[in-house]
Amino acid sequence: MKETIKLGLILFLVAAISAGVLAFANEVTAPIIAEIERQGSFGAIAEMFPEADDFQPLEEDVLNEIIANNNFVQEVTKALKGEEVIGYGLKVKSVGYGGDIISLIGINTEGRIVGFNVLQMSETAGLGSRIVDDPTFAESFIGKSATEKLVPVEAPSADNEFLALSGATVSTTAVQAAVNGAVDAYVNYLSK
Repeated sequence: MKETIKLGLILFLVAAISAGVLAFANEVTAPIIAEIERQGSFGAIAEMFPEADDFQPLEEDVLNEIIANNNFVQEVTKALKGEEVIGYGLKVKSVGYGGDIISLIGINTEGRIVGFNVLQMSETAGLGSRIVDDPTFAESFIGKSATEKLVPVEAPSADNEFLALSGATVSTTAVQAAVNGAVDAYVNYLSK
């Protein structure tokens, strides 16, 4: 009986020490990981706005208002040329077939989409993964209006249409919801 209690106590101590070490490691690395992710987003935004010379997070009060009223928007970054805002990078999240899809949408101050980039997804290979693998999908957003809801079609030609991927309906619909969330944030908060 004493041996069982002794082994149980040793196991408890090992588990407690391990949990403490893991908590400490998480506390130390969490800000570093967040900064790396933020720099990665800035890099993707820089590709969308090559003429920009600075990038700044949107004012916290405006961002909080957007997030409170929009289920998709996670972050907004301003692209600046000198002191002038030339566009916004909106990090948006939606749910696809395989889980969360996190995308970055670039919208310039003329109300046009200048970039679309999927940052994270776990969609089915060969089907939903085409939102990343098929370059024509991302290209179908470029130049589209950011002042009206976008819809997927097989042969996009109108200002509010993008490429629908056959066999990847759930993934396409998830991207549509996220992009339209970014459009909504632009129209209601950023274009003013």
